[in-house]
Amino acid sequence: MPDLPARIRLLERASKPTVARFDADGPLTGPVAVLPSAFNPPTRAHFHLLDASAERLSASPAALLTTRNVAKGLTGASHEQRIEMLLLGKGFYIYLL
Repeated sequence: MPDLPARIRLLERASKPTVARFDADGPLTGPVAVLPSAFNPPTRAHFHLLDASAERLSASPAALLTTRNVAKGLTGASHEQRIEMLLLGKGFYIYLL
């Protein structure tokens, strides 16, 4: 698996929306509760929403870091910093779109 900065550069250069897993290799299996957000920064509220949704649905939690928002550009933390914060904060499945 390429290092985090290299993987992010590949995704940022993609011409169409692309998804990548950052917590492990391979696809997800079983039901998944997904929370899409810019996570700038990830907060306890994000983690609580993921926990509550996953528990209610008997699913695995997945944070979907949205990176292409037509209404606003990238401000604050970089994509790499946001992914690192998410991985450190909870260890969810992390995807970049």
